Amino acid sequence: MISEITIVPRGKGRGGKDASSELHTIEEALRELRVMKNRGEVRFPVTVWCRGGTYPVEDPILIKPEDSMPVTFKAMPGEEPVFDGGYHLSNWKRTKLNGKEVLYAAVPDSVIQDGAIHQFHVNGKRKKRAAWPKLPEVLTPAGPGIEFQDVLFNPSNCFYVKKGDFNPKWYNPQGIEAQLYQLWTESHLPLESFDPKSGLVKFRYYIRCEVNVKSTRYTWQNVREALTEPGEFYFDNLRKWIYYLPEEGENEKNIDAVIPRTGVILMLAGNAAEKEFVQGIRFDGLTFRHAGAGIPKGGLWYDTPASRGIPPCRNYYAGTDTGEKVFGGCGQASANVPGVILVTGAKDCAFENCRIERSNWYGVCIAAGSSSIELSYNELSDLGGGGVIVSGSSAVQQEPEQTVHHISVTDNHIHDCGAYFLSAVGILLGHARNCLVEHNHVHDLYYTAISCGWVWGYGETASRENRIGFNLLHDIGKEMLCDMGGIYTLGIQPGTRIYNNLIFNVRCRFYGGWGIYTDEGSSHIVIENNICYDCSRESFHQHYGRENIVRHNIAAYGEQNGIAITSGHNRKTGYESPGENYTVNYNFYTNVILVDGTPFYRTCFHEAVESDQFFTDLNFLWDVSKRKKRIPFATGDHDWKLSRNEWLAMGHDTHSEFVDPGFVNPEKRDFHLKADSVLWKSGFPDPAITIENAGVRKRKRSRKA
Repeated sequence: MISEITIVPRGKGRGGKDASSELHTIEEALRELRVMKNRGEVRFPVTVWCRGGTYPVEDPILIKPEDSMPVTFKAMPGEEPVFDGGYHLSNWKRTKLNGKEVLYAAVPDSVIQDGAIHQFHVNGKRKKRAAWPKLPEVLTPAGPGIEFQDVLFNPSNCFYVKKGDFNPKWYNPQGIEAQLYQLWTESHLPLESFDPKSGLVKFRYYIRCEVNVKSTRYTWQNVREALTEPGEFYFDNLRKWIYYLPEEGENEKNIDAVIPRTGVILMLAGNAAEKEFVQGIRFDGLTFRHAGAGIPKGGLWYDTPASRGIPPCRNYYAGTDTGEKVFGGCGQASANVPGVILVTGAKDCAFENCRIERSNWYGVCIAAGSSSIELSYNELSDLGGGGVIVSGSSAVQQEPEQTVHHISVTDNHIHDCGAYFLSAVGILLGHARNCLVEHNHVHDLYYTAISCGWVWGYGETASRENRIGFNLLHDIGKEMLCDMGGIYTLGIQPGTRIYNNLIFNVRCRFYGGWGIYTDEGSSHIVIENNICYDCSRESFHQHYGRENIVRHNIAAYGEQNGIAITSGHNRKTGYESPGENYTVNYNFYTNVILVDGTPFYRTCFHEAVESDQFFTDLNFLWDVSKRKKRIPFATGDHDWKLSRNEWLAMGHDTHSEFVDPGFVNPEKRDFHLKADSVLWKSGFPDPAITIENAGVRKRKRSRKA
């Protein structure tokens, strides 16, 4: 009876004396275990030790229900096994381009997706496509290519450029791609044609949002003439060559240049509808890299280009099929993009101490019919998409076997994401219930860090009883997109709790950089003990929702205001019950608002702050600038303002205190309490609990142990 076997990369020699040491892949190990299980020769649980080195992955590693058994694929102590889905280019040569010495190499057809190369790594670093202009500089369209309707969604495949913003003499215009930045989305649009007389550009794909010159910005990607800075690359889809302008010290002999050749690198492929689950499989200490080849399109099923042999996987983020139009971007959160690790119809499986990196999609996608999946102490980084995306069926009475629940995402480090799909989210929970998202460190991405819920308004939803706590979230947005939050919610979510999160540096392009953002229909959520500061708008913002409780939080140094409210109970989007909606929809009490010369409150509509719609009291409000007499206490659209006395006369903050809360050093963002802080007497929870515990906890064990 055995309880351990070993796999070793091909070419690394035998891993031991027993026959199992000749196994070279995860699939071979599972086949061997199935044989031994049938013979009664194995004692569970089993550890499959993975020796260090590179395991090339040309096609997805596919694990099916028949592979279910208590088995852990674990890194050999002190070694690093890497499952690599990339194609490593060779035979580099030198040439001159744009007056500079560059390297070039031929690219095989097998790694070219949609006529382009979207991701390119050299010596472990992601490289930028040659672009004009170079960020942060962007261009503005001259106008939409179809009739402007001043609506949010008005799909088109064209717009007019300003004179001089497209050079018809550029080499191979059909190899150029426009990247649009619109509100909370981005689009990737391969060029079809350009009319130099009118300035009209047409694209192969559609733009989902209306082209509004007030909010749309763009750059041209993969422009040969723009290959001017070290670390940039250009792909010539006519010659099928890639050009690279090397950085200092790099040459044709010492670079390891990689293009992903597989989309999905690993799939747990169960079938919940048939009650055929993948169960008991765990991964510990493994590295998965260089995957996510190709650009997924929208639709009811995840599009997984360059992923041969995997079964279809339902995408419940897509409410309806996209029809004949092919869009160059997703409506929100890049939710059409799957994970390079794709999980469906699985239960009681785990990923611990793993690395998912250098890939162009989400890191992990937990899809339909999955439950009791654990992700802990992993590092997800250098991703074109986001970190973790989770969702099952969209309503509890529909396809109950496809619901997703009891997913645990804890103590993960998720960073440097959204490199291609800017609107991707660090951790995205869609139609999911009873999930735990705790002690993660999420930073350096271009949209929301953690998002929960996927129903706009008061319609039925499967999202409930989720826990989002003790996460460290910072450097979000980076002034690229809008309408984002450190934590973002949608829809009715009874039992969902957001607690003890430390959130700072959330920065939008021109609106919507909030710490915690309860968007459309967010209801029955308790938000407590969070610390939010240095947001480019407010620390807390509610668009519209019902019966949310916001208590014992610290909102500090919002650049526009302290907190913001948009709409009250008059908003009934998706409201299904007869009679009147609830009244008080945002209960904001026992919080601290700390501002520096800005109003404490903001509303978009006068009626949103009436006392029967918004309850605020027992708070501590303090303006460190001591300029309270020169600024309004509350403000809104159309230059609407209220003084402090007018605010109090409306019934708000009747028992609130206008005193210094007594932080140790708020100017340096130290929100520990002084010994004589007034918050101690009020029973305010000690902020040190959040400050000192948010983020990844000390590892239970070493990654290589």
